[in-house]
Amino acid sequence: MKTDDAPSDVTTAIHRGPKSGRLNAFFAVFSTVVIYFLSQIIALNLLALYFVTQGASTDEVIQWLRTGVIGPFVNQLAVAVVGIFLVRWALKFLKSNWAGIGLKRPKPVDLIRALVGYGWYSVAYLLVIYLVSTFLTFIDVTQVQQLAFSTETSGVALALVFLGLVVLPPIYEEVLVRGLLFTGLRKNLSLPTTAIITSLLFGAAHLGWGNGEPLLWIAAIDTFILSIVLVYLREKTGSLWPAIWLHAIKNFVAFTVLFII
Repeated sequence: MKTDDAPSDVTTAIHRGPKSGRLNAFFAVFSTVVIYFLSQIIALNLLALYFVTQGASTDEVIQWLRTGVIGPFVNQLAVAVVGIFLVRWALKFLKSNWAGIGLKRPKPVDLIRALVGYGWYSVAYLLVIYLVSTFLTFIDVTQVQQLAFSTETSGVALALVFLGLVVLPPIYEEVLVRGLLFTGLRKNLSLPTTAIITSLLFGAAHLGWGNGEPLLWIAAIDTFILSIVLVYLREKTGSLWPAIWLHAIKNFVAFTVLFII
């Protein structure tokens, strides 16, 4: 007898919710890219509109949202809320639901799967970094990713950083990428093709476009490798929660190193 914890094929893994079959590859990529950018635009404009009506200038609002701790956290929270709302709208348009993209009730075993996945990610990352530093010497493996939050923080501000790094991104990004994007692609494509497309888009989103700094190739490589493991967990379990947990564990390690140690 088969159980929910061990789906035997992709049909079981994907069709968790009714009417999820209308998800398709083109709409999956299109809607994911649109939601990624539109959530940021809408969130920024809504926040700017609110604070401008309170007497602040647009430049002051933008500066506040990009520096310190509270501003970047508020911005990330707004982006996540708007993004989740847009994903929900896309699912309603497709006559699907949250379960249809793998967001169902979490189980304790999901955390165990995530911990095992983190081990595989760590090994793969170290191996790839060794190969890149040996054969692709034009890529700077010591690049440091610019953080939205100041590392000189404590108390309540540190709690906000924790929420902004360890809680919000894993939930929102997994719902969007391993949820909406993966499900639509996997409906029409093979697992290897789906994994590569999903991971390339996820890695490209972490290149740090448009900030005037050199592109973060090492960050893109890191997130590409992470995404491969996240996709595997999504495929094998039919649930987003192992991927969410793994994403959170990875970010928690970075949070601990940068803000605690």
